[in-house]
Amino acid sequence: MSNKIILFSVGIYGIFFAGSLLYSLLKKGSKKSAVKKGLEELSLKFEKAVSEIRNEIKLKTQSIEEVKDNRERGWSDETRTFYEKHILPEKDLLERGGYFDPVLRILDLLDKEGGCPSVVSIHEDETQKPFKNRYQQLKEITLRTHSFNVAEKIKELLSRKSGGKTLLGRALLEALSHDIGKIPRYFKDGRYLKGDHPFISAELLKEILPSDLHERKRIINAVRDHHQKNTKDDDTRLLREADSIARSKEGGSPDREEGVVERDKPLNEIESVDLGWLDLKEFLGKLEEKINILKPDNTFEAFTTEDGVVFFYMGSVSDTVYFLAKKKGISLKGVGRREIEMEIRKLLKDFIPDYIGKDYPGAKFEVRDKNGQELFQGYYMPLFINAFQKSLSYYEERKTGILRRVKTAYPLVGMAR
Repeated sequence: MSNKIILFSVGIYGIFFAGSLLYSLLKKGSKKSAVKKGLEELSLKFEKAVSEIRNEIKLKTQSIEEVKDNRERGWSDETRTFYEKHILPEKDLLERGGYFDPVLRILDLLDKEGGCPSVVSIHEDETQKPFKNRYQQLKEITLRTHSFNVAEKIKELLSRKSGGKTLLGRALLEALSHDIGKIPRYFKDGRYLKGDHPFISAELLKEILPSDLHERKRIINAVRDHHQKNTKDDDTRLLREADSIARSKEGGSPDREEGVVERDKPLNEIESVDLGWLDLKEFLGKLEEKINILKPDNTFEAFTTEDGVVFFYMGSVSDTVYFLAKKKGISLKGVGRREIEMEIRKLLKDFIPDYIGKDYPGAKFEVRDKNGQELFQGYYMPLFINAFQKSLSYYEERKTGILRRVKTAYPLVGMAR
């Protein structure tokens, strides 16, 4: 940059000298019009040169300041390299959308605490033994590295998409934060299961993102739902694809994608019912008592799947409302189960996966074991695990009998009732 300044000074001196000479000639009246034209052209070239040099000096000064900022943040080489390659070139775009500062905060978190494995051991879990070698391989990949890999892949996917640049800000936030719930100090109850971390990540993201950030809720939901195979949200689908590709390249196996299923036809003309008297905390507390409890006759009312969803038998949902109404002396005479189910669906809409349409209380599901074999079918209302007080790992430990074999559930076409 010092050479440019020297050249800049020499240029000024040269132009000044030439200008003085031309002015002298002009004053003497020698070739007045030609000299005047030459002076004007020389002046324009000078202004252009000055502008170019100023811009270059400004850019180099900004670059030096960026490097200084990175060093002051104390980032590792890995984080600094990722930032300079994938974030810094998009700084203006990210700042305009309000995404730049949140990205820096997540980079700070990953740099400081992202040195942990990108996969977490599930102690004493018999079902994980067949995947021991894969776990050993993937635990060598740090959470920081995996997050950067997903962010890099999501940029690549967006570059192939029309208008993808406009989605870059929130996509980068989703990619970088999707697994921060795997940082050990954030585990609930000191335990961990696959379905826990998306909800922990989403809760952490609520603290990081400004309350007025554009599409804030959508970003949080994409992170929360990134293990939901049946999602309809485009952001979540993109994140799942980037995560799957990155994990494949790291040595893991991508999640097996299922085909998109049609939603059940809506229930016809279900009337609204007033449940304003219902204490949702008390209601969820009663439902919580049923999760993964196998009765002596080998029946059950609710079970969890490995992606962090609790499935409640629809009759159990309405039975719980009837029970609480009777306890409070409230008459629900003439109020049918389906009216209750639809009203509960509205009250708990924030905990219902998006593959259940807003006009449906639930769907018919096929429940499968770890090998993809069908165990049973039923009509259930699915709720995210964060509707309840404990972690997925806590409820998984309740499982006995056939419930220990339950791993996944897939919605089917058609009503079960």
